[in-house]
Amino acid sequence: MVGSGIAGLCAAIEAGRAGAAVFLLASAPPGGRARTAVSDSGFRLNVGPHALYTDGELHELLTGLGVALGGGPPALRGARLRHGGATCAMPTGVRSLAATGLLTVAGKARFARFLRRLTGTDPAGLAGTPVSEWLGSAGLDAPGRSLAAALVRLATYDAHHDEFSADAALVQLKRSLRGGVTYIDGGWERIVSALLDEAVALGVRLAEPQRVLEVRTGCVVTNRTTWNPAAVVLGGLPPESVGELVGRPDVALRSGHVVHAAVLDIGTRTPARPTDAPSGFLLGVDEPLYWSRHSPPADLAPPGTRLYSAMRYLGPGQDPDPDALRRELRDHARMAGVEEPSVVHERYLHRLVVAQGSPTAAGGGLAGRPAVDSLGVPGVFIAGDWVGPDGLLADAAAASGRAAGRAAAEHAASQPVPPQRVASRNGTPEGER
Repeated sequence: MVGSGIAGLCAAIEAGRAGAAVFLLASAPPGGRARTAVSDSGFRLNVGPHALYTDGELHELLTGLGVALGGGPPALRGARLRHGGATCAMPTGVRSLAATGLLTVAGKARFARFLRRLTGTDPAGLAGTPVSEWLGSAGLDAPGRSLAAALVRLATYDAHHDEFSADAALVQLKRSLRGGVTYIDGGWERIVSALLDEAVALGVRLAEPQRVLEVRTGCVVTNRTTWNPAAVVLGGLPPESVGELVGRPDVALRSGHVVHAAVLDIGTRTPARPTDAPSGFLLGVDEPLYWSRHSPPADLAPPGTRLYSAMRYLGPGQDPDPDALRRELRDHARMAGVEEPSVVHERYLHRLVVAQGSPTAAGGGLAGRPAVDSLGVPGVFIAGDWVGPDGLLADAAAASGRAAGRAAAEHAASQPVPPQRVASRNGTPEGER
């Protein structure tokens, strides 16, 4: 297995369950974009605002492993929408629509019908339809379409609505309405640790970090040695990197657009009175902005403090000035109620990669994404958030990782000659499967 993020770890677990002897190669500490950093002041910071879908593939795997992760859902009580330089109540379901000032009475009725139709709509029927076209034909007025687009951004992180396929958006909206999300105590390193522990318990062996230079059938060349595995999974790598490793540059052409965001994490002192606290949730409607309190509900901040994340969803080709974008996110925090003297920690991430690929309408939606065996290289499989027909983000990584792990184990078992130990470049016997 090459890669030790969510996709690579899930692939290793699945192959290990199938009885394969598994080595896990990583170029960095395990976790990938699921890592959690600890600031000098004790805040536990994910790589951007992370939330686990309780109706998703990764949660299903963790539940099956018996992993109990503490935490809780976002603080949506009193959630607000930002529109036209002002805020109003955010509807969090059909019943709460009456409280928002964004929509007229007629607009609220249209939006309620839109929400009710979601549950009965087959996502497959929207494959090949851009989100903007889907929402444009949904019978909503202009504010309703803007609100629906904001909810799509919230559920998917994707602001490329002229390209993004509506079937993927609908799948995520349904998951949001059915089960919602959970912020994880201690950060996503808890998930990484649980997956790594399971892999090790299954006999998966971790190689020292090394850089992979080339992958062919039955051969993985790194900067340290050459390995001769019966099968390989490239997990969590960008599609361009996969194409370069296997000599297939066309892979990147079928992976969809990269999803980016800018993130400002803000730690504040706990206010003396609860009524003085910033809003727990503020979602931009006319601007693609996000604000949420992550701690509490999750345990991510030292005593006497709270942790928030502000984010701007970036559209295609957008690379704004970092200083200007940071100021914009600070302004969004102020609109949520943050007062500068209360800020005790701040971290800015500019143009963060949220997903290496996203299903496009032109590519056929979820079903049009590359399959785990689509490289055409025998014994070499791929996994990641841009691979396979199931889920988005970490759920896509988990689903494709498990599928790739099974496929790799089956391929390895079908090989007539058992794997041989090989000599490293310095002559020391090193490589196993």
